[in-house]
Amino acid sequence: DNINTTHVSSYKDLIQLKDWLIKEKGNEHNIEMLCFDVVDELPEIFDKEIIRLNSIENPNKPCKSIKSCFGGYNAGVEMSANKIKAYMEELKNAGFGIMCIGHTKMKAVSDKATTEDEKWMTLTGTLSSNYESAIADVCDIVLTGNIEREFETKGEGDNAKNYLVSEERRLYFRGTELIAAGSRFAPDTVPDYIVFDGSPEEFAAKLIKTIEDAFPYGDVYFR
Repeated sequence: DNINTTHVSSYKDLIQLKDWLIKEKGNEHNIEMLCFDVVDELPEIFDKEIIRLNSIENPNKPCKSIKSCFGGYNAGVEMSANKIKAYMEELKNAGFGIMCIGHTKMKAVSDKATTEDEKWMTLTGTLSSNYESAIADVCDIVLTGNIEREFETKGEGDNAKNYLVSEERRLYFRGTELIAAGSRFAPDTVPDYIVFDGSPEEFAAKLIKTIEDAFPYGDVYFR
């Protein structure tokens, strides 16, 4: 309730908003926290700006794809991700709290000790790794929501069927092999997850208290 909202659809809009927020802080507004909903839209906006800059610098070699900009080899993607990070950091350094909301999906992941055939599925953000890292680097907390379900199997063989017996909505502070999440909290200062129960207002109060008890100040990325 009573939040200020605006819609941005271009890089120019984003820059104008940022400049106004910073310049008029304490004058035209007293905004303390900014929420980006959803950050999944940012790469497309910043990618278009990188493509535009590439066309200016290389007028004889226009690009339609971010991956082919500035010589390819992911150079354009890295430039776009770095611009997103710089944008967020400028707002953060100006004294704004940053909150980001993003979508999730299951991804096949691996680590340095696994082979291509040993990847496992993890619930993480929909953004590619460059953009995900850019936003996560700015935020102090990356929280991932999931609905945990328990099933009971009834019947045998071809007649066996799974029936839902319980479910629990959780917001994870700590990552597991199945869920990507994390924070800059010291060990044992936050639970692995909190349960979304009661009213939204009650859950919001629980979330804020959990964060404040562990770390008084921080920026958050929800997904």
